Amino acid sequence: MFRGFEVILKGKDPKAGLIVTPRICGICGASHLTCASWALDTAWQTEVPRNAILARNLGQLVETLQSHPRFFYGLYAIDLTNKKYQNSPFYEEACKRFSAFTGTSYEPGITVAAKPVEIYALFGGQWPHSSFMVPGGVMCAPTLTDVTRAWAMLEYFRTNWLEPIWLGCSIDRFEQIQTYEDF
Repeated sequence: MFRGFEVILKGKDPKAGLIVTPRICGICGASHLTCASWALDTAWQTEVPRNAILARNLGQLVETLQSHPRFFYGLYAIDLTNKKYQNSPFYEEACKRFSAFTGTSYEPGITVAAKPVEIYALFGGQWPHSSFMVPGGVMCAPTLTDVTRAWAMLEYFRTNWLEPIWLGCSIDRFEQIQTYEDF
């Protein structure tokens, strides 16, 4: 999908992509920062150390994790509560779960979406609009404490939203499901 980044950056210093592109969107800045840094790595033939690749991938991963509940509850599911669906047999249940601010699934979904990007902020200094990915690597050196905190944040996300609300079962059980009949 053409978003016009190329037009915005035309004639600018190549490093401007590291600053401009992550700020274009308030949800997917890590994707744009990742692409901008890899583009410069490719153009300048820089070698990125393995730990820097892991830190970049972690940033991309946790931002993606936060995107799912934010998109589903904040942008999609609330539409299911529109009165034009009131004749659906699922309308009452949709309203109970997905009504903005009051739905039983809405509030936990929106709230827990912040947890994965706390990891991004831990490694990247802030979220959104971080610039911790740079040509040749990253601008962070996570400590064991940082990694331990990140693991605890992922566990919180898993035990408070992913398994009980989104999947309705443990990840191990979910991986065993072959068809809807197995659920």
